[in-house]
Amino acid sequence: MHFRPSINYVRTFVAALFVVGLLSFALISRQQAMLMAAGKVRSGTMENVDKKAELELTRGDVIERQFVQGSDTLEVHPTSANQAPNSAKMIEIQGSNSSPKHNEASNKNYNQELISAPKSTNTVESISAAPSKPQIKLHTVTYATHGGRDDRFCRAVESTIREGHDLVILGWGDKWLGLSQKLLAAQSFAATLPANDLLLFTDAFDVLFQGKPDRIQKAFEEIHTEILFSGECGCWPHVMEDRGKACFDAYPPAPTPYRYLNSGTWIGRAAPAAAMLRAVIDSAGGNFLNANDQKLVADFFIEGRFGIQLDYHTKIFQSMHMTLDKPLPYCNPGQDVVLREGRFYNKRTNSEPAILHFNGGGKRHHLDMEARVWYKGQAFNGPAELSELRAHLVAAPTTSNPKRHLRFDQICPGYVKAK
Repeated sequence: MHFRPSINYVRTFVAALFVVGLLSFALISRQQAMLMAAGKVRSGTMENVDKKAELELTRGDVIERQFVQGSDTLEVHPTSANQAPNSAKMIEIQGSNSSPKHNEASNKNYNQELISAPKSTNTVESISAAPSKPQIKLHTVTYATHGGRDDRFCRAVESTIREGHDLVILGWGDKWLGLSQKLLAAQSFAATLPANDLLLFTDAFDVLFQGKPDRIQKAFEEIHTEILFSGECGCWPHVMEDRGKACFDAYPPAPTPYRYLNSGTWIGRAAPAAAMLRAVIDSAGGNFLNANDQKLVADFFIEGRFGIQLDYHTKIFQSMHMTLDKPLPYCNPGQDVVLREGRFYNKRTNSEPAILHFNGGGKRHHLDMEARVWYKGQAFNGPAELSELRAHLVAAPTTSNPKRHLRFDQICPGYVKAK
């Protein structure tokens, strides 16, 4: 005789198995959640059990677990592009009072534990936060021991202030001995900068800024070079040597008349700039006191040293020197530049140079062109604007006081008042 269970028995048995399965699943899930809260589970998605928010590990998040007064606290360090790596948010996990107690040594290790999910929200691995990329800074620098016999230096400084540059004046107050001072000061300054920072160096008495720092930096980055010098029409001093042979045979061809190097305005990354300036100093040798930096740097360019390029298309620099007589070709930048909305534009190169350099014969254009730039308008010269201009601080470091700043009206007393 065989026992044949009725259909009711079968149904009861299946239902019991289902209930046991549900209870087992609930028990396992609760245990996994408790273990994860204690930092012992390294996979899965963690829910914030205070029922106020849900924390889901995302790609690149780094979590540092700490104990705070008997409850777990998660410090989340996002490493995404939208949030800085050092911006952290604390999330307290409630209901973890039953966490096991640790001795002092294990607490220290526990607090330093890093949990992350670099691949997916279901995989948690231990990693360290990626360091942020250092920001490249532009340093606008000139050299001047005094303000000169007229106000052209003050006009140049004003233009840097109007265009938002934090100008650094090297050598201010020193006794002038020769060009060697400028080279030494520039090299020493460049050597203190982060290697990839940009050093923008200009003459002090015959320049006019009409471009802001961010525009200059963007233009430089787009040229893809380490050091960029102004290009000009003149070929000094090589034109005075060997009938100008180097001007025609040694200099490479150029796409514009601005074929020759001018050392009065240039920009470069700090590390190669410091190396180049050191080479200029070393090359000057016994004639260092009165070194001709333009000839030395031009020779470097001709020889292909330091990756020097010229700003043939006046993206940053516009030299205003003209050549009207042979042996050099006729070239008159005064005929190339026109005023457009308060700034000068080169119609030959289709560019708006950020810095105008009135070198050589170009000095005749200086005051006339400066009088027509945008900030000479009445709207920019009210009492409040002029007061702010006078009070503007300009860096003028010395050996004993490398952080010295002077007000603009201390550097150029009476200049703003006379406007």
